[in-house]
Amino acid sequence: MGNAAAVVWAALVFALATEAGGAHVRLERATSGNYEVPASPLGSAAYPEWAHHHWVWLSNSQQDQDKDIQLVKDYAANNIPVGAIDVDSMWSTGINNFVWDTTKYPNASEMISTLHQMGVRVICWATSMVDTDSPNFQYGKDNDYFLNSGRTVHWWHGDGAFIDYTNKAQLTILTADQSRCVGLVALSDGQRSEHGP
Repeated sequence: MGNAAAVVWAALVFALATEAGGAHVRLERATSGNYEVPASPLGSAAYPEWAHHHWVWLSNSQQDQDKDIQLVKDYAANNIPVGAIDVDSMWSTGINNFVWDTTKYPNASEMISTLHQMGVRVICWATSMVDTDSPNFQYGKDNDYFLNSGRTVHWWHGDGAFIDYTNKAQLTILTADQSRCVGLVALSDGQRSEHGP
């Protein structure tokens, strides 16, 4: 084995040793002798274990409470660990109003509880837009909560205005809406923010 190949081999063995939880790993070299890789001195990752597993989702036209749970069960049936399910756009009654659409999710709290029991986190899609057909759009426009005086742009989910994150009053309302949403669904685990148009 040449020097370059030996370095690659050692790096691979070190990675395997680290992956094995720091246990010693012994591999035989084809030509002669053994290599032993000591336990890794590295600390644990700065983020939780579940973040290393698959994040799964269905498109917004396919998703609903039963299908989302079944999706996770299907992965589990094939021994594929799921860390989180991303409840994609259109889970709410309007873009960024944080009110669950009960025609798709009749009991979001129960769904989240079921997924938590399966060890799966629940992430809800959000964006920097509020669409004109969202129940909270006019309130935001009337209170100057959008950029560019509420000028709207067309994007793949309709027409909406960009949230002004520098407006402290608006952030208070947005945070309250998000908190209400989280409170109603027995603490979902976060939101996946998308860029908008």
